[in-house]
Order: sequence, then structure tokens, then C-alpha cells
Amino acid sequence: MTQSTLPKGWRKIPNRTGIWYAVPKRHRHLFDNKTTFKLGITEAEAYRTWYERTGGDDTEIEETTVEYVLDAYMENYVAPFLAPSTFESYSHYIKPLKRAFGHLHPASVLPKHVFRYMSERDSKVSANREASVMSGALGFALERGWIEHNPLQGAINRKGERREKPRTRVPSLDDLLAFCEIQPLLRGYISLKKIIGIRKGQMLAINLNDHWDGTYLHPVTSKGGVDTRYTGQIVSETINHILGNRLPVGPLFLNTNGEAMTVTGFDSMWQRSIRKFVAAGYTRFTEHDIRKFTATEAESLEQAQHLLGHTSPKITKQVYRIAPETVDVR
Repeated sequence: MTQSTLPKGWRKIPNRTGIWYAVPKRHRHLFDNKTTFKLGITEAEAYRTWYERTGGDDTEIEETTVEYVLDAYMENYVAPFLAPSTFESYSHYIKPLKRAFGHLHPASVLPKHVFRYMSERDSKVSANREASVMSGALGFALERGWIEHNPLQGAINRKGERREKPRTRVPSLDDLLAFCEIQPLLRGYISLKKIIGIRKGQMLAINLNDHWDGTYLHPVTSKGGVDTRYTGQIVSETINHILGNRLPVGPLFLNTNGEAMTVTGFDSMWQRSIRKFVAAGYTRFTEHDIRKFTATEAESLEQAQHLLGHTSPKITKQVYRIAPETVDVR
């Protein structure tokens, strides 16, 4: 193979053996970040190295940008495997990431760039979530062979000024009752949520055919939590009150059309209702804050942990159980 017949970028260098590649900047992450890379002594070795490093086609490698990676990550990983609510959240997180990094090759995104981005974001919480999504997307790019390593793996932390402080807002029973007066359609939801404290996705997924046998409520497990069944007179009474004259079949929570309430529909109803709640002079709280009410009202840390389905009491104590523990020093 003569110099004139070598593929683009390949060359023979005087006084040096073998076939070399003048690596374009956009491809250097595939060739150990070198500007000139030795492909091999022979033509066969050179092609073998080329295929191992590029997969035999550098078109996709050349066209791969952070925007491309984020879209592929959402389509191939987030959508098929994570909850719809997570997909919706990620959809919001990737928008500012695309504006800031979308035109770049993923291998050129370094921790210092992400740290600067995070420091310039107004919302500390949003910045942390967006950095996590970026790290996940680059991990996906690594699996696809578009980059040689994930530069953000283990580099992004939430310490110091990036540390998030847990919300301490715990709605009172009066708050919950007042909210139910403003939005009666959510009275049953809140009545059950404040008793068992499970997550919104679990609540809306309750199907009476699958999760309620008249004695035990066995909702789907979420986020790697403990598989928990709930029983007791108050659970039965609350579910029967929600059902009214309905038969105990199908979705537990229905919208105004008599269909299963979706996360999107629930969120829209919640936002409209909480605005009215605040306009009436009350202090805003989130749907997730009701879990804090459940944990705080529980008789013990252990019971709070079991109700919320946590595998460890640590997160229950740090984030959810706001009330001080009582210690008998007799």
C-alpha cells in the first residue's frame, strides 16, 4: 500500500515503521487522546486496529454530539426502563443541557465544564439533577462505543455549596383537610396517602384487581424499596370510603371521566389546586411532603421506615421524620 492509496488521514512517516493515523481532534478520544497514532506494522494490522477503534465507520462517530447522545439516551434507556414520570422530568432536564453542551462532542465535556454550568444555574436542585442526567447519558455513550470513558463518572458530587438541604415543610392535618375542601376529588387520595405514605407513582398504580384482596393492600414496589403490604381497619375503611358504591375492581383513583387517573392529569390537578390553596392564605406544600406527615405521625422511627418502604432507617430519619425523637431517661 503506497501513500497515495492509504485511507484519508493514514500515512507513513519517514524513519518510523508502520502505518500511522493523523487523528482529527473530534476522534482523539478513540485513539488514547493522541494526535498521531500507530495503527500497525502491516496493512492488515492497520485495518484491524481501525475497526477495533472506530467500528469500521467513523460517520456516526463524527456526527455524534451531546444533543444526539441525550436524545438517544432518552429513547433507548429512559423511555423503555424508567417510569413515565421520570421520563417527563428528564425531558425538562435535558433542555438546558442541550442549549449549553448540545453542539459539543461528548468526549469534550469535562468535569470543569459541568461544574461551571452548575455554578451558573439559579436552581441548585435543577443543577444537580441535570448533572446527574448528563453523567447518565455519557455512561450510555460509553456503552455504545461513542466515547472511551465517562469523564463525569464519580466526579460530580453534591457536597459543599452544591449540597441540597431536605425540605422541612410538613403539612399539618388542618392543612390537608383545608386542601381537600378546595379539591374534593383528591380527598380519597390524600386520606390514603397520609395513612400509608407510599409514593405518587405507587398510589396511582393501585389496581383493585391486583393490589387489594379486601384485607391486604399490596401496591407495586417502587425505587428498589421494600415490598410491603398494608392492612388494618383504617386501611379497609379508607379504601371502602374511596369506592363508595363502586365495585372493588379496576383502578382505585379515577379522573372526572371515570378513567384511571394518570400522573400528568394528577399533576395538573394538583398544581391548579395548590395555587387556590395558597391564594386562600395557606402555606404551599408538595404532594411528596405528605410522606413526611406520615413518617412524622408514625409511632416510631421503625414504623415510619416500614410505612414508607425504606430499606434503611437512615433516609427516613434524615429526610422524612421531622419530629424530634422522644428519649425516656428514667
